[in-house]
Amino acid sequence: MKDILEFAVNMEKDGISYYEKLAEQSPHKLLSRIFLQLAEEEARHIDAIEAIAARVPYEIHSSVVSQAKSVFAELAEQGAGLVDSPDVRKALAQAYRIAWEAEQESLDLYQRAAQKASDPLAAKVLAELARQEEEHMILVDILFKIMSQPCLTNNEILHEISQLG
Repeated sequence: MKDILEFAVNMEKDGISYYEKLAEQSPHKLLSRIFLQLAEEEARHIDAIEAIAARVPYEIHSSVVSQAKSVFAELAEQGAGLVDSPDVRKALAQAYRIAWEAEQESLDLYQRAAQKASDPLAAKVLAELARQEEEHMILVDILFKIMSQPCLTNNEILHEISQLG
């Protein structure tokens, strides 16, 4: 289990760096906000993993979905013109797909680790981490759709938002 936890910490650190990079490169302040929120949540995941390793109780909470919902609502209100350049949209969509794939890897890792965990507390925290990674995948997928489908209407964006818990 120790090797899995060390690997998970490194994955989360990579996630923090990637989301901070996306926030910095984002052409829109609302998109930057989402990525900074995701980076903060990945940092909380490291805290949870370190608690598991130390065998201390840890309650993991997520606020990224509620925060992202308000950002997505603001994006929907603003409508078209988020990013005008097709080349920039394509590059961003590719970057978001990479983030989605990294979240999928994390989800798979946490699901497997939760199943193998002999400590019930560790299994519970790992299962919650997996659930949060799944939420991250939905968030990043919505961003991917916004960038790869510039003709999405406000109602379609709001429909995508409704997928979030």
